[in-house]
Amino acid sequence: MTPPRLYNVHETHTLVRKSVSWLYQESAKGAIPVTRIGRNIFWTDAQITQIITAGAQESKVPAKRPAQKRSAVAPTPAPTPRPGRKQLAPATATNIPQPNFNGSRLYRSTGAV
Repeated sequence: MTPPRLYNVHETHTLVRKSVSWLYQESAKGAIPVTRIGRNIFWTDAQITQIITAGAQESKVPAKRPAQKRSAVAPTPAPTPRPGRKQLAPATATNIPQPNFNGSRLYRSTGAV
Protein backbone atom coordinates (compact mmCIF):
# COMPACT_ATOMS: atom_id res chain seq x y z
CA MET A 1 0.00 0.00 0.00
CA THR A 2 1.35 3.39 -0.98
CA PRO A 3 0.81 6.33 1.35
CA PRO A 4 -1.41 9.15 0.04
CA ARG A 5 0.21 12.26 -1.37
CA LEU A 6 0.38 14.95 1.33
CA TYR A 7 0.29 18.64 0.47
CA ASN A 8 1.74 21.29 2.78
CA VAL A 9 0.13 24.68 3.42
CA HIS A 10 1.80 26.45 0.50
CA GLU A 11 0.88 23.74 -1.99
CA THR A 12 -2.68 23.57 -0.67
CA HIS A 13 -3.37 27.30 -0.77
CA THR A 14 -2.66 27.38 -4.52
CA LEU A 15 -5.02 24.44 -5.12
CA VAL A 16 -7.82 25.77 -2.91
CA ARG A 17 -7.17 29.41 -3.88
CA LYS A 18 -7.31 30.65 -0.32
CA SER A 19 -4.64 32.40 1.72
CA VAL A 20 -2.22 30.53 3.95
CA SER A 21 -3.61 32.30 7.03
CA TRP A 22 -7.15 31.20 6.09
CA LEU A 23 -6.00 27.56 5.95
CA TYR A 24 -4.35 27.84 9.36
CA GLN A 25 -7.38 29.54 10.94
CA GLU A 26 -9.96 27.14 9.50
CA SER A 27 -7.91 24.07 10.43
CA ALA A 28 -7.52 25.40 14.01
CA LYS A 29 -11.32 25.83 14.24
CA GLY A 30 -11.87 22.35 12.84
CA ALA A 31 -13.93 23.78 9.98
CA ILE A 32 -11.93 22.01 7.26
CA PRO A 33 -10.46 18.49 7.23
CA VAL A 34 -6.74 18.30 7.92
CA THR A 35 -4.06 15.69 8.63
CA ARG A 36 -1.81 16.49 11.56
CA ILE A 37 1.56 14.83 11.91
CA GLY A 38 3.24 16.19 15.00
CA ARG A 39 3.02 19.98 14.80
CA ASN A 40 2.76 20.00 11.02
CA ILE A 41 -0.48 20.04 9.06
CA PHE A 42 -1.03 18.45 5.68
CA TRP A 43 -3.89 17.76 3.29
CA THR A 44 -4.58 14.75 1.09
CA ASP A 45 -6.20 14.82 -2.35
CA ALA A 46 -9.51 13.66 -0.86
CA GLN A 47 -9.43 16.39 1.81
CA ILE A 48 -8.69 19.10 -0.77
CA THR A 49 -11.58 17.87 -2.91
CA GLN A 50 -13.81 17.91 0.17
CA ILE A 51 -12.84 21.53 0.96
CA ILE A 52 -13.55 22.64 -2.60
CA THR A 53 -16.93 20.87 -2.84
CA ALA A 54 -17.99 22.20 0.57
CA GLY A 55 -17.43 25.74 -0.70
CA ALA A 56 -19.47 25.27 -3.87
CA GLN A 57 -22.55 27.51 -4.08
CA GLU A 58 -25.42 27.81 -6.47
CA SER A 59 -25.60 30.86 -8.65
CA LYS A 60 -27.43 33.81 -7.09
CA VAL A 61 -28.09 35.36 -10.49
CA PRO A 62 -31.52 34.41 -11.85
CA ALA A 63 -31.64 32.53 -15.10
CA LYS A 64 -31.84 34.74 -18.17
CA ARG A 65 -35.08 34.96 -20.07
CA PRO A 66 -35.00 33.65 -23.62
CA ALA A 67 -34.12 36.35 -26.11
CA GLN A 68 -37.08 37.78 -27.99
CA LYS A 69 -36.83 38.96 -31.54
CA ARG A 70 -37.16 42.69 -31.79
CA SER A 71 -39.18 44.29 -34.50
CA ALA A 72 -37.99 47.36 -36.35
CA VAL A 73 -37.38 49.98 -33.71
CA ALA A 74 -39.33 53.19 -34.23
CA PRO A 75 -37.53 56.40 -33.30
CA THR A 76 -38.51 57.68 -29.90
CA PRO A 77 -40.50 60.93 -29.94
CA ALA A 78 -39.01 64.07 -28.45
CA PRO A 79 -39.82 64.42 -24.76
CA THR A 80 -42.84 66.56 -24.05
CA PRO A 81 -42.26 69.47 -21.69
CA ARG A 82 -43.76 69.23 -18.24
CA PRO A 83 -46.67 71.61 -17.65
CA GLY A 84 -45.96 74.74 -15.66
CA ARG A 85 -42.32 74.97 -16.68
CA LYS A 86 -40.98 77.90 -18.63
CA GLN A 87 -39.40 76.82 -21.89
CA LEU A 88 -36.05 78.30 -22.78
CA ALA A 89 -35.50 79.53 -26.31
CA PRO A 90 -32.65 77.89 -28.15
CA ALA A 91 -29.42 79.86 -27.92
CA THR A 92 -28.78 81.69 -31.16
CA ALA A 93 -26.73 84.72 -32.16
CA THR A 94 -29.89 86.90 -32.14
CA ASN A 95 -30.85 85.82 -28.61
CA ILE A 96 -28.22 87.93 -26.82
CA PRO A 97 -29.52 89.84 -23.78
CA GLN A 98 -29.59 93.61 -24.23
CA PRO A 99 -29.14 96.17 -21.45
CA ASN A 100 -32.21 97.95 -20.15
CA PHE A 101 -31.37 101.63 -20.50
CA ASN A 102 -34.53 102.77 -18.67
CA GLY A 103 -34.09 100.80 -15.46
CA SER A 104 -30.35 100.65 -14.87
CA ARG A 105 -28.48 103.53 -13.17
CA LEU A 106 -25.34 102.72 -15.09
CA TYR A 107 -26.92 103.62 -18.43
CA ARG A 108 -28.75 106.83 -17.45
CA SER A 109 -27.87 109.95 -19.38
CA THR A 110 -27.17 111.87 -16.17
CA GLY A 111 -24.43 109.42 -15.13
CA ALA A 112 -23.93 107.29 -12.06
CA VAL A 113 -24.21 108.89 -8.64
